Amino acid sequence: MGFLPWTLLLPRALLVLIRRWRTSWSTLLLPVLWAAFVLVVFTVFISPREVHFLPIYPALAILVAWAWSACSVQERRWMMYPLALAVIALLVAGVGVTIWPLAIESGRYLTVLGRAIGMAAVVIACAIALGCAALVRRRRLDAAPAVVGAGALVVLVLLHVTVHTPRANRAHPTREVAARFDAALPPG
Repeated sequence: MGFLPWTLLLPRALLVLIRRWRTSWSTLLLPVLWAAFVLVVFTVFISPREVHFLPIYPALAILVAWAWSACSVQERRWMMYPLALAVIALLVAGVGVTIWPLAIESGRYLTVLGRAIGMAAVVIACAIALGCAALVRRRRLDAAPAVVGAGALVVLVLLHVTVHTPRANRAHPTREVAARFDAALPPG
């Protein structure tokens, strides 16, 4: 989830990479080796967890950015379709959570996605869609992924602040533990 929304561009970027490898291999060799090394090490030698794949994100970002800059206008349109579908999915999910708040139980914790989170997702999705539509009308298609990326960042921060942080605070009550340690320590 950490590489969203650019994960959606990876299949098309891979196609562009394969098509233009003969002419651009010297530029792309380092990011490809970087991504391959991290992928091999953390899938073959170590039991993979999500956090282990953080070092691969910069290499993938370089490859996606290169593919975006190297492809034609028609190929960029094809790369934009998954991003547009992601914005539509965010809008639908936001409307769904607004109408039917969602409670997710995992382990001993209950996570609630309430109406406020759904409405915020709807507003963010509409802002992204309107921003991208304005850029497409002005024939600035190359700036549209930046708008989608900024919107994805806002959504991830929203989910982190409203869902993850309260859940982590309940799971690891650091203030209560610190208060107990403070009471047990001698003065001075």
